[in-house]
Amino acid sequence: MTYIIFAFAALFEIAGCFAFWAWLKLEKPAWWLAPGMVSLALFAWLLTLVPSEAAGRTFAAYGGIYILASLLWLWLVESRVPDLSLPCRRQPHPLRAERLRRLDRTRAGCKNTPMCGRFSLTSSRADLRDFFSGLDLDDFPARYNIAPTQPILVVIAGEGREQGSNLPDRRAVLVRWGLTPGWVKDPKDFPLLINARSETAIGKASFRAAMRHRRVLIPASGFYEWHRPSKESGERPQAYWIRPRQGGVIAFAGLMETWSSADGSEVDTGAILTTSANSGISAIHDRMPVVIRPEDFSRWLDCKTQEPRDVADLMQPVQDDFFEAVPVSDKVNKVANMGPDLQEPVVIERPLRVPEKQKPEDGQLSFF
Repeated sequence: MTYIIFAFAALFEIAGCFAFWAWLKLEKPAWWLAPGMVSLALFAWLLTLVPSEAAGRTFAAYGGIYILASLLWLWLVESRVPDLSLPCRRQPHPLRAERLRRLDRTRAGCKNTPMCGRFSLTSSRADLRDFFSGLDLDDFPARYNIAPTQPILVVIAGEGREQGSNLPDRRAVLVRWGLTPGWVKDPKDFPLLINARSETAIGKASFRAAMRHRRVLIPASGFYEWHRPSKESGERPQAYWIRPRQGGVIAFAGLMETWSSADGSEVDTGAILTTSANSGISAIHDRMPVVIRPEDFSRWLDCKTQEPRDVADLMQPVQDDFFEAVPVSDKVNKVANMGPDLQEPVVIERPLRVPEKQKPEDGQLSFF
């Protein structure tokens, strides 16, 4: 009988700890706390039924230590302190605040990020106007090395088209690259969100509101990515300039949030949505930006009638032959380098291997 009680108690204890962990780490809704509390309560009640008082005390002691260690791990190691005022609202532990600030600065160097945080926009004002069907915007310089925390151009749905116009209602604004949710108290203590995974953005607390109300398009001429081989291979990392084969402008799927400080000032921020890489890019990196086609611009920007689930089909990898990857120097890794020489091809000793199914019939290797 004792072993049966212990088995059920262990199940309730594990369920309770998992509910707390899912709420904190996986950003599950706040109602996950209810089954967690109930499970731990049942765990404590079952211990009262243990025939042997000594065995019950021993099991309770080990269980308590396990729960305490789990919560301390979530708090210290994961740098998360729960705030019950909002579901999944998380504040970094003060012991790691400085480390997070250093992390934000190093992310500008494209290290330890989901995908390399650099892209380029060198198209002319006329090209952008044509691509976005009459978009009105001021002149701007060509930018060859756009990095996190810098201002980026985004296209949003307008507030109403002019009378008699048959052009789409869109306008361009500048936002800081690095999304900050509105519920964040201090951006200095919050990780820099330059990318959002399209597969989970609908349910994540940091992106849920933006996915529903503030979807945007981010114009680009292409993006940079690093191929980082394993240390065992002995190969050096290689930077690639990834651009559309046909040239011209492309539009990344993006999200926008406006963060308000205590003094009332506001900062518009944004992030790029990413998806799994297609077979053309997967040899370089396993992620790539979501590309929205011109015929889908209106659907993506329409947050009034198109809910996130209605545009989920747009967040797919672009076709395999859409991009071409050009090996370039590592100059792109330094923010101060901003010239067109960043996109000049370089010769590499060991070209990327492509999957067998991607090899041309003549047996010659290529990137795609």
